[in-house]
Amino acid sequence: MNLFNRAIRIFLIIAGIVGGAIAAASWFFSRIILAPPRSPVMAPQGDTPLESVQFPAAQDGVRVAGWYMPQARGEKAPVMILVHGWPWNRTGENRQDWIGRMIKAKHVDLLSLAKVFHQDGYGVLMFDLRNHGESASVAGGISFGVMESLDLLGAINYLGTRGDVDMDRIGVAGFSMGANTAIFAANQTDQIKAIAAIQPTSPMTFARRFAQYLAGPFGQPILFMANLWVKIFGGTPLEDVNLNEAANKAGNTPILYIQASGDQFGSVEDVQSMAAATPHLVDIIVAANTSNRYDGYLYAIDNPEILRSYFGEYLKK
Repeated sequence: MNLFNRAIRIFLIIAGIVGGAIAAASWFFSRIILAPPRSPVMAPQGDTPLESVQFPAAQDGVRVAGWYMPQARGEKAPVMILVHGWPWNRTGENRQDWIGRMIKAKHVDLLSLAKVFHQDGYGVLMFDLRNHGESASVAGGISFGVMESLDLLGAINYLGTRGDVDMDRIGVAGFSMGANTAIFAANQTDQIKAIAAIQPTSPMTFARRFAQYLAGPFGQPILFMANLWVKIFGGTPLEDVNLNEAANKAGNTPILYIQASGDQFGSVEDVQSMAAATPHLVDIIVAANTSNRYDGYLYAIDNPEILRSYFGEYLKK
């Protein structure tokens, strides 16, 4: 065998190894995106007044599990719905597994925010989106807010069955994919009176930056093949999830956006694009001096007066 043929053979072997590694990595990446391991729901200790609830999602009837924190003041209360992100559950983010370490997750305590609103006189509904926590799984996996919006609409339908809820005063605070979910739901109902969208993210923006974070220069080919796997598995193609279009269809629903400047998976520019398309834009708050996506979530949690003031304005009698 001459030197040229030997070089070709070595090249093909290396190319095959690299191609196989990229294919395997893309399959793994698509599985993380569509069906990450669930984070277990841990019930809080103490005397937190939580009712375990279940209700069907709108249209497709997927079983959704959650908690309701009722008011005991003898009157119909306004309600705050908290919608978690990917791949959290109703309590927020408290992963201590390999995924948590991989994405450098920080603890996000949605229950503490729920207690703030409850003390202000709100009923609070917290639930697990489909494919998360204790809610049911569906074929195709996560759709980054598109099908999850049916879970939120089901939550609103559930509130309508209770006698202690003021259905004219419902607000939604969504985090990450939960923010996407709220935006997609807003064009399907007029019962959401205000939305706080904390770090909504276009899936392609998230996936591209996430892939680059994990694989550096190999991130782009891995993302390309991962999106093919998403389609093979029956998932929603990432490029089909259009947050700008959804925001534009939100109509008269007021939306406040919160975004961290140092978000390594999302971007201020992405959220600014959504905001520019929003008919009733309240404001964009950019949390400065941040170095991690989770800093944006913690900004909203650690500064609850921002959300209290915002929802107090739009949900007042």
